[in-house]
Amino acid sequence: MPDWGQNYIMYLQSACRGKLMKIAICDDNGQDLQGIVKVVEAYRNSRKVDLAYTSYQSASELLDALDSEAFDLVLLDVLMPGITGMQVARSFSRPRQAGGSFRKT
Repeated sequence: MPDWGQNYIMYLQSACRGKLMKIAICDDNGQDLQGIVKVVEAYRNSRKVDLAYTSYQSASELLDALDSEAFDLVLLDVLMPGITGMQVARSFSRPRQAGGSFRKT
């Protein structure tokens, strides 16, 4: 994981103040999705971080999940067929403070 990725997750850890950190991972390419999941799992195991992740293979799956779930971090593929990652990102409400969750507006 790039340094900025590790630094951001460490920032979120402190912002979550010991609560479970929830991550959504969305990529239409199964191999890329699997690779990102491996990186997140390796980070969780090496740092003993209390985090859970859910993976989605389409933007519409993620958007459906956001109707009932909130995430502390969303990792999006920008170029996906149909709904792009940028369109998904625009649908989020802004977290109000550090450690706020991403929710669909």
